[in-house]
Amino acid sequence: MALLLSDVNPNMADEEGGTALMFAAQNGHAPVVTVLMADQRLDPNMTNQYGFTALMFAVREGHVPVVTLLLADESVDLNIAKEDGKMALMLAVLNEHVMVVKLMLADERVHRNILDKFGNTALLWAAQRKSVPMVALLLDDKRVDRNIVAKYGGTAIIFAVRSRNVEMVTMLLADERVNPNMADEQDETAIAIAVEQGDAPVVALLLRNQRVTVPMDVQSAILDKPLR
Repeated sequence: MALLLSDVNPNMADEEGGTALMFAAQNGHAPVVTVLMADQRLDPNMTNQYGFTALMFAVREGHVPVVTLLLADESVDLNIAKEDGKMALMLAVLNEHVMVVKLMLADERVHRNILDKFGNTALLWAAQRKSVPMVALLLDDKRVDRNIVAKYGGTAIIFAVRSRNVEMVTMLLADERVNPNMADEQDETAIAIAVEQGDAPVVALLLRNQRVTVPMDVQSAILDKPLR
């Protein structure tokens, strides 16, 4: 195989910027990826016209063996971002590939808290998508910032409250590193939003947590607004 590839440019790309490594990664062909990665001329960090790298393709499709191969190579940049700012970890979270997310979080080189162009981190995307398994995985990583405020929508716990996701709110409140009193871009906190929505189960959860601060206007709203 090496002899066959010796006169071939391993970085040759098609009209859309796709390379042999990208196609092999996208289709989960681990043996082909192994052969290509052994060629010292290969640039594993090339991007196509959409900003995708080989790693991004493997991550998006959930090809664990290929992701494992690519993560094992120090020349692979794990934090390249597409035009919209999304990196490989975000793609793994958005596609809910549990094993891939675990692999990436096990690698210290992976940036956990970078914001994309929508102002979201991997955790914020998981919360927005109402993905309890993804939120749980990310909360297991101490390096994940629980309190980053999204450009639109607030923190992870605010997203969970807005979606009336009792399981996710419970999980986030159980993490002492989560600040339940952070406000969104409209200066509303989780408890204020829950009361405004009349969401009795979530309001009860928040009120039972000693870390939650209840402003006077919210206290009045609790008395005046029927909860359901």
